[in-house]
Amino acid sequence: MKFQVVIDEATTHLLQVAVAPSHQHDLSLARQQTTPLPLGSLCVVDSGYQGLILDGCRVVWPLKKPRQRELEPEQKAFNQRLAQVRVKVEHAIRRLKVFRLLKGIYRGRRRGFERRLTLIAGLVNRNLEA
Repeated sequence: MKFQVVIDEATTHLLQVAVAPSHQHDLSLARQQTTPLPLGSLCVVDSGYQGLILDGCRVVWPLKKPRQRELEPEQKAFNQRLAQVRVKVEHAIRRLKVFRLLKGIYRGRRRGFERRLTLIAGLVNRNLEA
């Protein structure tokens, strides 16, 4: 099973959790999202989502190093700023993995996985408020 999370950068609350079979590509999973993001929001993604277009959102991903050349200092600084934002997502995923549902092989019913993951996301958000 594969999952994808959307977080709010300011509060680090988990806004959305999506689940798909493990063979589905990240980009197609993102395109199937049913909950629209707020207009004018900035969506920071990793390079697996190149080509993603979301209505009303600006999507940015890290710049690749050109063949046989190095990135310019401004491009390196841009990638570092993106990494500072993306690390918050990785920390949110870590908070989900504390519950061990995502660490190993999921042995339950597939249709129950998303429900359990959503409940855990709610617990994580509740813990952030406390």
